[in-house]
Amino acid sequence: MSAGINMIMGGLDLNNKMLFMAEPMLNTSSVYASVLSIISDDLKKIQPWIMTHFIQLRYVEDWDVLFFDNHHVLFATCPWIESHGLSREFMSVKWRTFKDFIIDAISHDYYIWCHVDRYYLPPSSAYHNRHHDHELLIFGYDVDQNKVHFADYLSDGKFAKFTHTECGLDEMEEAFWSMNSDNPHLTSINLLRKREYRYSINLDYVIESIQRYLFSKPTYTMHLYKTIDVYGLDIYYKIITKNERIGNHPEFEMDVRIYHLLWEHKKLMKDRILYFMENGLVHQSSLADACDELVNNVLIIRNMSMKYNVSKDIKLLQRINSKIASLALQETEMLKTLLSNLV
Repeated sequence: MSAGINMIMGGLDLNNKMLFMAEPMLNTSSVYASVLSIISDDLKKIQPWIMTHFIQLRYVEDWDVLFFDNHHVLFATCPWIESHGLSREFMSVKWRTFKDFIIDAISHDYYIWCHVDRYYLPPSSAYHNRHHDHELLIFGYDVDQNKVHFADYLSDGKFAKFTHTECGLDEMEEAFWSMNSDNPHLTSINLLRKREYRYSINLDYVIESIQRYLFSKPTYTMHLYKTIDVYGLDIYYKIITKNERIGNHPEFEMDVRIYHLLWEHKKLMKDRILYFMENGLVHQSSLADACDELVNNVLIIRNMSMKYNVSKDIKLLQRINSKIASLALQETEMLKTLLSNLV
């Protein structure tokens, strides 16, 4: 297609189109941020689903990464997302260029989630600096301006914001095809389209998830890879061990994203408790205060970890580990009380 040709389909001018994007309430991973950006046009409608999920945490030791568990199947399990995966090989058979594919997908209300090489994207800190394969979400295009609209974590910050930005369609084309990997997870393309659904809170699942988190039990799921995993509250002790290792190597930095995810986890738990109180499921108001204290304590730890990366002060690292151990005990008591209210 030529940028000079005015494309019309169904009476609509398809020279440019942008799909809806909201501010996501979870921001640490592009998977959660992408899904919540797409479906959050009616927060009241999706609130029961959010409060049912995002409880269990999983630390993958092989990758040294902390996630909300089952993040890898979120596209398939979110009730408001219609998800289709396809290979780059198949895409190249049916579309002459990635640019053509973007236009067709967005024109049919499909978001595109895929991995690209940030080296070719001007908004990224990796632009012409280093090759860096990473996922992003494409949500719009403008043929006349030769632009594509996408969301990604663009800076080198350890908990950068899921930012809406743009680049040239040709630049996205090069970034897409320059991403070289034998891993099908990295080379596949995910088409995501919003659909309508009605969801009611699943209290049994909430209780089971809290119990699994509290007692560090694995979630029953099918993982793509065999990995060494740690679940629930045991994650705190894994982090302490990891920090002790960091203390023995001044060249190592603390991964602030871990503490940002923990902060989001506690914030969401507080929102969950308030939601339960509003709906008559919990009557003990002190739970919200206890959870608020957890939120504040994690925020302090997160900020201390940023300070450590600058100072490399071993005493500061020891204080961080002490606070993490206290946090685990605080959260244990809060969750036991919450379960006694729910069961």
